[in-house]
Amino acid sequence: MDSATYHLLDYTQYRLYVEEANKNGRPDWRVAYKFRDYFQVPDMSPASFALVLERMQVSHWISVATSRREMRRCSGRRTPCT
Repeated sequence: MDSATYHLLDYTQYRLYVEEANKNGRPDWRVAYKFRDYFQVPDMSPASFALVLERMQVSHWISVATSRREMRRCSGRRTPCT
């Protein structure tokens, strides 16, 4: 966060594999992605969010269907998906 403007600069999405954490006796949070890198935008401004949404809508730059298939594929597994 920018200390002068309080604008969000980026965010990191983390992932936790619960079964693995239970087996090891401790959580192991892993970085899934960083917003600006993943969505290839320069900042977290409304204009950047609009760009991400436009890419999703017009060119299917990010496939929601693929994400959903991946979530279903991983949801019933005993080991982490890679």
